[in-house]
Amino acid sequence: MKKINLKILVVDDDSYFRLGLASILSDYGILIEASNELEAIDLLAKESFDLALIDMQMEEDDSGLRVLQKAVSKNVHSIILSSYDNDEVTELAYKYGCHHFLTKLNYSTSLEPYIIKYIKNNKLNVLKDFFTKNYITQDKEIINQVKHLSEVNIKGSTIFISGETGVGK
Repeated sequence: MKKINLKILVVDDDSYFRLGLASILSDYGILIEASNELEAIDLLAKESFDLALIDMQMEEDDSGLRVLQKAVSKNVHSIILSSYDNDEVTELAYKYGCHHFLTKLNYSTSLEPYIIKYIKNNKLNVLKDFFTKNYITQDKEIINQVKHLSEVNIKGSTIFISGETGVGK
């Protein structure tokens, strides 16, 4: 698997659980861990993250929700992890803005497919933003070629771009 460069915040008071998450997520980028609410909120205030995996219940029952609120306010894609699998807890997490809810019981099989889906969706959004925010072309054929190139791993490879003088290569 190729290395992805996401910046992921893992917030959980259980160091062994954080270690388990790290073993799954290490190929996806940089992991920064927080063991409590205050540490997590401080990290979210100082740094930017692509993803946050947040334990719903830490020191206090609502500490995970406060971390979630901070992550959502910073536009961090947030996944709640909980030992409790009931509708009330799930509804509360979504009400506060989480993007996905996983129980800790089955996180090892459910988390990675969700991360892969997030990466694919994010890649498409980055490409859309690239064309709408940075004027390059509105030519559908060129846009499709750039999309194709973005799907191919060309990192470390030499590419040759040709065209007439003045066309903006």
